[in-house]
Amino acid sequence: MLRNHTLENHISHPISPLHPLSNTGAILPSRSVRNVGIDWLQVSFKGRLAFSRKYVVKELDIETKIFKKVSGIYYNDELIATATHSPKSPILDPALLIIKIENKQLYVSDSVRLMQDFQKEFNLTFVNITRIDLFRDFNELKFGLTANNLISRFVKGEYLRKGKGEFRLIGNSCKGIDYSYLRFGGNTSDFQVYMYNKSKEMREVKHKPWVVERAGVVGVDTSRDFWRLEVSCKNCKKEVVSLQSGEVKVPDLAYFEDDRNVQSYYYALINKYFGFCHNTGKSRLSREKPVEIFSEEEEEVKVYTPTNCISSNRTNKMVLRHLENYCEFMRGESILGDLDRRVFVEDYIHLHGLEDYYVNKVSLGYKLL
Repeated sequence: MLRNHTLENHISHPISPLHPLSNTGAILPSRSVRNVGIDWLQVSFKGRLAFSRKYVVKELDIETKIFKKVSGIYYNDELIATATHSPKSPILDPALLIIKIENKQLYVSDSVRLMQDFQKEFNLTFVNITRIDLFRDFNELKFGLTANNLISRFVKGEYLRKGKGEFRLIGNSCKGIDYSYLRFGGNTSDFQVYMYNKSKEMREVKHKPWVVERAGVVGVDTSRDFWRLEVSCKNCKKEVVSLQSGEVKVPDLAYFEDDRNVQSYYYALINKYFGFCHNTGKSRLSREKPVEIFSEEEEEVKVYTPTNCISSNRTNKMVLRHLENYCEFMRGESILGDLDRRVFVEDYIHLHGLEDYYVNKVSLGYKLL
């Protein structure tokens, strides 16, 4: 069921669509297609979806665990984004609004400029990027290394991963061992890196012609299985430092408007969270020869946690969950007590930069323990 969320039922549409060939799945971006693309773009704003002569906004008859309302944003009768708004928790700003671009539009449209157009059209105030997933599709890695071989050598200990952390591996042993998925990072991690058989996923889950077409445009042989190396960023508040100029930035929409920044940010995260080296038994990993992933890979920036704020860790997140649980347990004892506890929790969230975690862990289905 859809409920019109605009001021009028007969809002006129622009004469020319954003992407005339979008109904066929063809790609018509306003910029050249590069190797690294965006597969998820979700941004927090403050404001409301007011009247628009360009887009039609319809409130959907659903809600999330954290937001009372979910609305669809339509262009020429095509759903291009969804927005969650009206937070249930008093901890969150009542004007908080999170917009997520539909997957197809990430491939057939200029998604960053589309998000910027939402901001301008609805007169919204940018807060931060709550999630952005960057990816690169390929058949083989550098020097002909296949994804299966990389995973196999990692499992056997021939390759060592730089850094520590949990990983998840999926494969089958029908005719030998065939791997199809490797992930580093847990569900609550700020960054997760996946390498998986994209062709297999689309055969088993959902075929997306716009994904296949884009892969072909960047030189991937789509007549055979291709893989994807993807990094999911749920904390874009980390600083990006240019190795050439020393300039420090916190990524926002304007930063990702430049394709070169998209590329450099992706490779910086891959080097940081998906770096491997050969295992020849040397005492220090830094002395081992690195495993080169992509031919074009060149580190231009590094990603750091801002030094002017207290970094959040697993313990902070556990404390937050217990604080939230305590607030729920004590709710109703007294109005002033409820208010004091909420203020304390809100201060704790802001102190440790856990705003995105507070929203994401609920919207992703995690229950407060």
